[in-house]
Amino acid sequence: MIATARAPRPLSSLPPRLLPGAALVVASLAAVAATLVLQQYALAVMAAVLGGALTLWRPRVGLYLAVLLAVALEPITIDPVMTVGWIAQSDVSSWSPLSFLVFTPVEALVALTALAVLGRAVLDRRAPPRAQLLGPLLVFLALLVLSVLWGVGRGGGSANKALWEMRNLVVGVTIALLIPAVLETRAQTERFLSVMAVAVVVLSVEIIVRRFTVLPGAAADTTDLAFGHETPVFMNFTVVLLLARLIWPARPRQRLWVLMVPIILWAEMLTGRRAGWVGLDVALILLAVFMFRLRRAHFYLLVLPLALIYCGYLVTFWNAQGALAEPARAVRSISDPEGRDLSSNLYRQTETGDVRQNIHAHPLTGLGFGQPYVFYIPLPDLSWWPFWHYVPHNAMLWLWLKTGPAGFVAFLTLIGVGIARGVQLLKQRSRSESAPFIAALVSGLLMVPIYSYVDIGLTSVRLCAFLGLALGVIGVWGRKSAEESA
Repeated sequence: MIATARAPRPLSSLPPRLLPGAALVVASLAAVAATLVLQQYALAVMAAVLGGALTLWRPRVGLYLAVLLAVALEPITIDPVMTVGWIAQSDVSSWSPLSFLVFTPVEALVALTALAVLGRAVLDRRAPPRAQLLGPLLVFLALLVLSVLWGVGRGGGSANKALWEMRNLVVGVTIALLIPAVLETRAQTERFLSVMAVAVVVLSVEIIVRRFTVLPGAAADTTDLAFGHETPVFMNFTVVLLLARLIWPARPRQRLWVLMVPIILWAEMLTGRRAGWVGLDVALILLAVFMFRLRRAHFYLLVLPLALIYCGYLVTFWNAQGALAEPARAVRSISDPEGRDLSSNLYRQTETGDVRQNIHAHPLTGLGFGQPYVFYIPLPDLSWWPFWHYVPHNAMLWLWLKTGPAGFVAFLTLIGVGIARGVQLLKQRSRSESAPFIAALVSGLLMVPIYSYVDIGLTSVRLCAFLGLALGVIGVWGRKSAEESA
């Protein structure tokens, strides 16, 4: 008998389940080496390795971590707890000696999740599930890329600033595209949204503690940068979700969470963000419209009495000061601003005038990302901020300024299609426990452009991650496969 040597088994024939383990071993060795080099950053290295390993094992974990790190934490360095948020949302080069790593941990998690999804698709020889809003998402993403090429390719353009300007929009679109591939059942989606709501409640408690411990006795004018500007959007989303659970089907223990609404609103008062209260008013009006169309009895029993109470509150606190008067101040400042509101409005009006003239100067193509806009009307000196000449407060006009009318219309179409699909799903699922989540997500999609019209929003990874989450979830709930697996 002649013995024959067995041919080595090719790597491609290894069971796919062994690949995450092999990747974990390689990542662990890399972590050991990095720890020896980074010493005082060993904890950050260990967290990165653990997050990467979990992402390779279950891609949806990477998406969970990325969104929660963006939404549930604020990038505030004066607060030891929120310093984690600053680390997660800032370039690695800004807080470590690795100056060549010009990406954030949130971006790294999203990219790793995308690679894990694509890797599994290749191994399984099956394309990942498609987002229902795939067409509008890809059109908007293509226009972002073209605007970068247009801005950088012309004289005076900066590639670094171009990538910085549009990077978070790309993160949002990527999250929306990934959600159908990583959230396989409706139960997983609802569980994740519930965890995010709980995280916002915890963040609200932390904001209250921060205001009276880290910032005791501070005046409202000095706390402007002590709280995340986008945080009220997430608070409003959670408030709408908790209120919607009183209107549509929900478990009793889920409805008990409505007791957290006063805490969330108190924390929002302490942040002093006018745009947040305007967004909440619009979201509640939208919720009232849904109730009138789908839950008429609840509308008469709840909305009309609460509307009368709110009108009485406005009359009582119209000229008052303090945190309790913040909602009334936000409404009054629209027509009768004073003090800090007046100076802020004047700056933004002048800035918006400059942006409009730049749009008129480039009506078809826009400036392109990486190109500074001209100050036709001089503005107060904010040169300490490197993007002073690149990003105005009005993020909606900024998008028009950079991408031209095509990019602006594509973004509005994406938002409009998402809202329309969400309303359609709410009608279909009005008698299920999914209805509160859908109502909250639709209100969130409406709040994003409203907030971005008055403040820097679309360059924020926090707001863009939330936007991508809302678009992706509304898309995945529209799939027939999700209905069958629920």
